[in-house]
Amino acid sequence: MTPAAPPCSGEPVQLYPRGSNSPIKVLLVSFICMLFVVVLGFWYCCSIENTFSDELLQAMRNYGILREDKSLVDQVQVHFKCCAVNGHQDWLQTNASYLLVAKAMNSLSNDHWSHCTSSGCRIPWSCCQLNQLKCSPHILVKNFIKNKDIASQRIQEWFYSKGCIGNVIGSISPLSMMIISLVNLIVQMIALIISQISTTARFVVHECGASTSDIIVPAWILPFPKLPPDLLVKRCKQRIAQHRYFEQNWLSEIGGITDAAGKDD
Repeated sequence: MTPAAPPCSGEPVQLYPRGSNSPIKVLLVSFICMLFVVVLGFWYCCSIENTFSDELLQAMRNYGILREDKSLVDQVQVHFKCCAVNGHQDWLQTNASYLLVAKAMNSLSNDHWSHCTSSGCRIPWSCCQLNQLKCSPHILVKNFIKNKDIASQRIQEWFYSKGCIGNVIGSISPLSMMIISLVNLIVQMIALIISQISTTARFVVHECGASTSDIIVPAWILPFPKLPPDLLVKRCKQRIAQHRYFEQNWLSEIGGITDAAGKDD
């Protein structure tokens, strides 16, 4: 139902009918909004991967210094059953991932991880698989296992082989797609409602022979209008013939006419 309008005084009154909005424009705007949401969703998925990698690598660098960073890394690795960003090799000071983050942080090339010593680097307990009770974080420490082949085999058996970046993004992607789909559904529903109101208002204007520049007409949302469309159009013609506008109580008047619709025929 449209806002209330003053009774006709015989002088021209400029109003803004709902039928003046083109449904094509409404649908075009909804399509642009939908496209924007899709692009925003893809951008979000790409940016979160880079941000997560940088933050996790920095927390790994301070693993042996800051309790907050240690807790963060352990929680991520235990919850997602993963190790480091791309695998246990990221815990090695000479790994390429460390060199990249060190360069980004303007660190010196001889800077070292807080969990590494001259004897080697320690892999956190949180990287151990739950069923490997013999798993030791000192597997890479010098002289812990002298045979490198055996040490390499133990690493493959004890620690999670997958990095956290893949597991985290894999768990976020379905949620992101669900949010994008929900937003698209809301946008489409709003566009559909506006288009229905605009289309039905233009239909009433055409059927009643009203001028779209000086009249406010009723509109409804299909397929469940509050009152029968034919009754709305009929009452609209009567009020236009009487030079009357549609006030807030006009629907209640029509409701009373509904019972006596047969008499008007």
